[in-house]
Amino acid sequence: WGQVLLYPAGYAVERIEVDASLRLPEGWQQASALRVAAQSGGSWRYRTVSVETLVDSPVIAGRHMKRFDLDPGGRSAVALNVFASDPKHLDASDEQIAAHRNLVTQADRLFGARHFAHYDFLLMLSEPMDYLGLEHHQSSENGLKPGYFNDWAKTSWGRDLLPHEYTHSWNGKFRRPREL
Repeated sequence: WGQVLLYPAGYAVERIEVDASLRLPEGWQQASALRVAAQSGGSWRYRTVSVETLVDSPVIAGRHMKRFDLDPGGRSAVALNVFASDPKHLDASDEQIAAHRNLVTQADRLFGARHFAHYDFLLMLSEPMDYLGLEHHQSSENGLKPGYFNDWAKTSWGRDLLPHEYTHSWNGKFRRPREL
């Protein structure tokens, strides 16, 4: 959003409200920290947010996607949204999802509070995006090799990325002290 957004100079971005929408190719799905107000076919309309929240809420989209609830019945939703160039890379075992759920449990123990209304891991499993980590307040953009789930028993490569980016929700870009 930040690469295509124009807004008036001299106004506080947290006070400018916007209604964002997105159109994707037929059959594609999307995930974001933005919450959907309405969806029809390949078009999504998101709930009204500030420019500040919009720019800090990327959208990941693609044809092959799975969503895993990492804190069923929890105090605020935490989801793992996985996109892959091939649907076979979306197959996660119960053990693998349990490890990701444990990440949420351990972060709760460490930090005590959740300062977000919800959190969305946006994980892309694709060769062109084979290592990416970018933190946001209520989401993170993550890219790993397609074998993340398929090669789980062979390697631990990349398993530190999601905990790292999740931690940045508490000590990252959002409300960073001046000059850091």
